[in-house]
Amino acid sequence: MKKQARTIIKVTLSFLTFALLISCSKSVNEKPNIIIVMTDDQGYGDLGFNGNEIIKTPNLDQFASESINFTNYHVGTTCSPTRAGFITGRNCLRNGVWHTNAGCSLLNQDEVTMGDVFLDAGYETGLFGKWHLGDNYSFLPEQRGFKETFYHKGGGVGQTPDYWNNNYQDDIYFRNGEPEESKGYCTDVFLMKLFHL
Repeated sequence: MKKQARTIIKVTLSFLTFALLISCSKSVNEKPNIIIVMTDDQGYGDLGFNGNEIIKTPNLDQFASESINFTNYHVGTTCSPTRAGFITGRNCLRNGVWHTNAGCSLLNQDEVTMGDVFLDAGYETGLFGKWHLGDNYSFLPEQRGFKETFYHKGGGVGQTPDYWNNNYQDDIYFRNGEPEESKGYCTDVFLMKLFHL
């Protein structure tokens, strides 16, 4: 009886191992969709899925529940060093971006970005919203590995060198480097452009 039980356990474990290997090999060959959401001036505790019971973030909560969440990334002193560090994996003292103005937000030309890596791996890449790592030729996101782009210039909507008179509603943003009129609030516009590729 014990011998028969051991045989059943061995066969069952072998089958489960085989099934696991088959499922792993299938998922290894499929590329997952990768969407990264980066917000400005938002604390860890400002989101429902991180425990906040006052601020309601149902869409982000649902997105987080269906995703992998990384919780140990630490931001820089201002937004540009944070973005540069994230997309290069390198400290701001190495990638050339250590502040937001006076030329200190220009990503070094030889830096490899997350966009470059994913593009080389056969992914479609895009950046929607805020770039703030250079608004001049050779610093633009479409020249740094992001194939499809839709963004405002400068550090915020309406700042120099963003499009004149932008105010977050019905603005002119830049699609692949060219001005394009939009209708609606900026965050909604950026998300709609992302989801309608």
